[in-house]
Amino acid sequence: MRITLIYPPGDFGVGSEKLTQLIDMAPPLGLAYIAAVLERAGHEVRIIDAKIESLSLEGVLKRVEDFNPDIVGISIYTADFCMAVSLASQLKKQGSYTIIVGGAHVSALPEEVMQQDCFDYGVVGEGERTVVELVDVIS
Repeated sequence: MRITLIYPPGDFGVGSEKLTQLIDMAPPLGLAYIAAVLERAGHEVRIIDAKIESLSLEGVLKRVEDFNPDIVGISIYTADFCMAVSLASQLKKQGSYTIIVGGAHVSALPEEVMQQDCFDYGVVGEGERTVVELVDVIS
């Protein structure tokens, strides 16, 4: 399967822009781990780190459309939740992608996150094993 993993664009309208940019410079290692296990399982994976690449929501949507994945995974921190909902909602309008969410916010508040109809599946906790099993079931 073709899978795109996304660390969504930041919302610099909240808090100090310099502080937010500094925090967002940390690489999304969780997505790298997930990509590695998915590739090892035979899937084709692309990572979009919208923050480090300074991509807008529209830029992310274009990159997803260009790759045309079967599945989109979005990593969500609490500060990114609104942006992730917006991104997933736009992706649902753009194509028939299956959307999986994971990350700290999903692990902390899974019921609240999954109330959003733009997310198909949520992964709680460390997702390296779970996501491979989930993708296998989806395929």
